[in-house]
Amino acid sequence: MQLAEIDTLQRIRADLTGDEPSEADLESDEEDPHMTSDLGNMQDMAGSELDRAFLWEMIPHHGGAVVVSHRALPNLENAELRDLAETTIAAQTREMNAMLDMIEK
Repeated sequence: MQLAEIDTLQRIRADLTGDEPSEADLESDEEDPHMTSDLGNMQDMAGSELDRAFLWEMIPHHGGAVVVSHRALPNLENAELRDLAETTIAAQTREMNAMLDMIEK
């Protein structure tokens, strides 16, 4: 997710809950164990092998965002969240299609 989207989600969460983001929420260098594992699997790759592995890792990541957004959209009351879900669906779908096109070349 992009930094502007993360900022929006943190602000909306604070508005809804009254809680400010914790220091852990604000740290951008915190490692995701799944990401670390995926990167570890790719560290010995190079060139087109790495390019393809990267694309194959990114497609499900983007797909997950699309699925979550589709599931949430009918029930979201906050207009800003609805806009974010709709934008996520459009942008992530477009990016997945671009990645699939790259793989096919």
